[in-house]
Amino acid sequence: MFTVSRALQCGWLLCSGLLVLSGPGCASKYVATPPAIAAAAPGGAIGERFPDPDPRYLPPPSTDGGSGWGIFSTEAISNSYKSAMGRLPNHVEARQLYADGEILFKQQKYDDAAKLYAKAAIKWPDSPLEEDAFFFQSECQFFADRYSKANDNYSLLLKKYPSSRYLDQAIARQFAIAEYWEKTERKNPHWIVTPNFLDKTRPWFDTEGNALATWDHVRLKDPTGPLADSAIMATANAHFLDGHWEEADYYYTLIRKDYPKSRFQVQAHLLDLQAKLKKYQGPEYDSAPLKEADELITQMLRQFPNELQGERDRLLAAKTDVRGQLARRDWQRAEYYAKGEYYGAAKVYYASLVKEFPNSNYANLAQERINAYHGKPDVPLSNYEYVKDILTGQNPANVAKAAPATTPTKTAPIDVATGQNAAGQTTEGTTQR
Repeated sequence: MFTVSRALQCGWLLCSGLLVLSGPGCASKYVATPPAIAAAAPGGAIGERFPDPDPRYLPPPSTDGGSGWGIFSTEAISNSYKSAMGRLPNHVEARQLYADGEILFKQQKYDDAAKLYAKAAIKWPDSPLEEDAFFFQSECQFFADRYSKANDNYSLLLKKYPSSRYLDQAIARQFAIAEYWEKTERKNPHWIVTPNFLDKTRPWFDTEGNALATWDHVRLKDPTGPLADSAIMATANAHFLDGHWEEADYYYTLIRKDYPKSRFQVQAHLLDLQAKLKKYQGPEYDSAPLKEADELITQMLRQFPNELQGERDRLLAAKTDVRGQLARRDWQRAEYYAKGEYYGAAKVYYASLVKEFPNSNYANLAQERINAYHGKPDVPLSNYEYVKDILTGQNPANVAKAAPATTPTKTAPIDVATGQNAAGQTTEGTTQR
């Protein structure tokens, strides 16, 4: 008799017949010997490693009370689909597939072994067998040079099993994949949107971007592991070589502050200093990179007195240059406000020069400007106030808009960083490079 249940089953079988699952069948070019694992006969050692039973996968009791309406439940429909697709849990089949995969893995038939490991994981979800199957499926793809697929499956393993017993091995594999991708792209760069159809070792798009994302995954999944600081340093160096100074500064700072015992401390400090100096775009922009560089040089000279013996003179010269650029920045700001007759703001910057850079030539000139602008209004007289003075009978010529008795001398300032004035003449007593 053709019942509703029979109709649903036929429908699922018809749908499943239209789906075709296929995978790549290219032969492996990897010549190294993969890690050895013990071959196990079906039902023997496999049964000891992954014992039965698991009551979660026993057939559930019928809950429809004999009415027949239980076949329309979400669980029943899901089980019908899994049954039609061959995805229902089955411990016996899972162990058999895993054992067959081990045999093929030992024979270095990695593509075929990876398919069996994937099927074994489906047949026994949320189990030690699934964890092992995920890892060795990834290993098969790694040794078959299918690095993108291997990387995805290592990530899947660590996402579902964050404390996996294969954590160290998976992290090491992902670090190696990212390093290979970055070096390959550095040697033979491609546009981000250029698709990759032929090279199975690289992802479809953006090889370097995938490398950086993988290094970030290594850091986040194992932040205290042996490769965390290496992944951060590699990411910072890649951004540095690409001229991405903001990103390079961020990752070098991460090494300096969060990994004080890292072997990359000295290199991270030196390269971070260069990244900060590269970030600075001139007096018209933010001075934070210069101030951070100034503080970083002082810290380096204290923290690494022995390690930086050969770099000490260059660091002192860099500090002089940084201080000179900071002084020049304040001088230009002060001159800008003085030109617009905002003498109050100008005097603030002149006073800052005298206080922060007392030994510079800018300090002497700034003090001259402060004396010359003494008694001048902080802001220029507005047109409204000018008209108001006329209407009230005051003489506008007597207000503070008149020119001062003494005009400050427009002496070309000496650059403390280069020891030259605006005309390019070297002055004695200044630092030269």
